[in-house]
Amino acid sequence: LVDGKVWEDHASPRGLAAAAERVRPGCGFDAEAVFAARDAGDAEMAALVDQWFALLATGLANLLFAFNPARVIVGGGITARGPAFLQELREHMRQRLRPEFHRMCDIALASAGNHAGLLGAARLWLTQYGGAVTPASND
Repeated sequence: LVDGKVWEDHASPRGLAAAAERVRPGCGFDAEAVFAARDAGDAEMAALVDQWFALLATGLANLLFAFNPARVIVGGGITARGPAFLQELREHMRQRLRPEFHRMCDIALASAGNHAGLLGAARLWLTQYGGAVTPASND
């Protein structure tokens, strides 16, 4: 928890948009607009994006320490920024991880982008239930 909120409330695109709204009430920015403003030279939005990456990287670093995966796949709409997004995330991760973790864990973008979560859920359902559909009970 950070300020009484879970990690996702801060380190998600929705969290970035909420942070922009706190800094600039009424701006109506979504995460894409925050990044666009940062890219256009907006210093306030640049600071928010930097804080957002710091929160994202801190949470991911904690997961790496706990589970020691060989690879972390990051998905979602914000990753459509592609290699630039991945480069920024990796830089923030480097600041938070011991050197051996850089060699042991690859961080990559999901090829499915914003559909990654939906496809993962579908795969889990197919694996667990074999694709069988059962009628809902009226009990």
